[in-house]
Amino acid sequence: MLHCLPYAGQLPASFEALYQLPRTSGEPTAAELCAQLAPEFDIIFYTDHRTLRLAGLFPKDPAADTAYFGFWETTDDPALNLQAFRLLRAEA
Repeated sequence: MLHCLPYAGQLPASFEALYQLPRTSGEPTAAELCAQLAPEFDIIFYTDHRTLRLAGLFPKDPAADTAYFGFWETTDDPALNLQAFRLLRAEA
């Protein structure tokens, strides 16, 4: 079952793996990027808390007509991926 979790100042616990990823010096963390983007975007996380993590970015500007995905991590499960992107598209 997929959950849609709005960004509320921190990443969902199931996104903790993002903190462990190597990054180059000075590169912002996923949490820092979300904090930077939050004033301009509504951020929604789509996750089953095990095998799929997807971040949807939705401009707060009512004139904007494009949504983005900012992060996507998944196992090879086409049906689950399709479900997640359908949820993202429905939100757009």
